[in-house]
Parts: sequence; C-alpha cells; structure tokens
Amino acid sequence: MQYYSANSLLGGPYVLTVGGNPPWESAATVVNATHTALYFAYNGTGKYSVEIVGATAVPEFSFPMAMLVYAILALIVVGFKRKAIRFFST
Repeated sequence: MQYYSANSLLGGPYVLTVGGNPPWESAATVVNATHTALYFAYNGTGKYSVEIVGATAVPEFSFPMAMLVYAILALIVVGFKRKAIRFFST
C-alpha cells in the first residue's frame, strides 16, 4: 500500500500502525522537497484502520487566530458584565 502526504501537513519521522499493530514492513521515501511517500505491507484481508503519526502537524488554529478569538470572547464577557451591572443597579 502507498500513501502520499504533503510535508507541510504531516512531517516525519512517522509511526505507522495497521489495525493497532506495526505493518510487516514500511518505508518512508521523500519524493521531493514538498511531499513524502509512505509504503507499507500488511497481512490480512478485510477492513483495517491505518494510523499514521508524524512528529509535526498543522495546528487547527494559528496563534494569531486564537488570540483574535480570545479577544472577541473577552469583549463579549465585558459587555455582558456591564449590562448586568446596569440592570442590577437600577
């Protein structure tokens, strides 16, 4: 079986398991500066889950995006607190 991946999405070294067990044999080959190919062989028929774990991965949110979300949430909380203080003081 072979799998191609962009190095910017998942970087090596890689740990590969098939159905929770290591495959018979596996090899990671750098295709070029941007992509890597993973080749592996396994014994079995039917459906197996393949898990590929790399040393680096693309984060879900970048740091600036996370800071923007936290700032917006903080402004919403402050706005609700001010509205609550005005409501209870009258």
